[in-house]
Amino acid sequence: MADEALFVPGQVYRRRDLHSRYGGQQQGGISTPSRHNLILLFTGDVGQQHGYSDEWSPEGIFLYTSEGQKGDMCSAPL
Repeated sequence: MADEALFVPGQVYRRRDLHSRYGGQQQGGISTPSRHNLILLFTGDVGQQHGYSDEWSPEGIFLYTSEGQKGDMCSAPL
């Protein structure tokens, strides 16, 4: 499976399906399944209701707003 792509760019995946297959924390925007070498980032329009603002920059960089309830919530390029 090392030579196969795990995900297809542009395809939308259901969070519950990803957790069913890989595990990881089921709440929050960042999930780190302990049995897989993955970091899953979840984004969507609903995040704006909670102060998150993920977006593509004009240069094609995806800006992902970090998670947490305290401290600086600035976006960082991935």
